[in-house]
Amino acid sequence: MNKLITTIACLAMLAATSCTSAKYHAFYDAREASQMLRLPSDTTIYYAHYHKRYAQFQNEPAITPDDIVFLGNSLTENAGDWGKRLGWSGTVNRGIIGDEVNGIFDRLHQILPGHPKEIFLLCGVNDISHHLSSEEIASRMERVIDRIQAESPQTKLYLESCIPINESFGRYKNIIGKTDQVLELNNLYRQIAKRKGIPFINIFPLFVEPGTNILRADLTRDGLHLTDEGYGIWIKALHEYLKR
Repeated sequence: MNKLITTIACLAMLAATSCTSAKYHAFYDAREASQMLRLPSDTTIYYAHYHKRYAQFQNEPAITPDDIVFLGNSLTENAGDWGKRLGWSGTVNRGIIGDEVNGIFDRLHQILPGHPKEIFLLCGVNDISHHLSSEEIASRMERVIDRIQAESPQTKLYLESCIPINESFGRYKNIIGKTDQVLELNNLYRQIAKRKGIPFINIFPLFVEPGTNILRADLTRDGLHLTDEGYGIWIKALHEYLKR
C-alpha cells in the first residue's frame, strides 16, 4: 500500500511539472504536444491541423530579412498565396486554421530568427470562441508583440484588428453572443499598438453592416470566414501599408 501511495504521489508531481512546462514552454515542439498536460485555465488547443502546418513550416525555406510574413489563423491561411493577391513578391503565409494567440507565441521561433522585413499579425477570434475575456486575449497578444520586438527589433510589425462576425449563420455555436466582444477586443488591441509604437490596421469597419458590429452577410460563407470579395476589401486596405 505504501509503495502504491508513493507511486501515485510521484505521478502527481510529474503531471504538475508537465502542466507547468506545457503552459509556459516558450518553444512549441509538435512532436511532444500530444503528450503535454495542460492546466485547466489554459485554453490553448492544438488541433491536428496545427501539428500538420507546424511540420510543413519546418520543411519550408527559412524566413529571410526580405520576407513579408502574414501571421494568424484561418483568415490568414485561407487567403492562400498572399503574394498573388497583393501583387508583391516575398510574402509568406504563416496562418493556421483554428490557431489562438498562444499558438502563435509557441511557433514564433520558426519566424523570428530570420528577422523578416514585415509581419502582419491578426488573431483573436478563436480565443473569443473559447470563452476567454477580452483582457485575457489582449494580455496574450501583448506577450506576442513583446517577443517579436525583443527577438527581431528590425522587423516592421503591424497589428491588425479582428474582423466582425455574423451569428445569424448559426454555424459556430461558440461565437453566439460574442459579436460585441470582437469590437471590445479591437479597442484593447488599438491601445496595445499605441503603447508599443506599432501601426494598428483597423479593418473591422470595412466589413460591417452599416450601423452595426455585424459582418456583412455577402462577405462571408459561414459567419466567420471571408469570401473572395471580402479578401479583396482586406487586400485593398493593406496596399497602403505595403507601399515601398
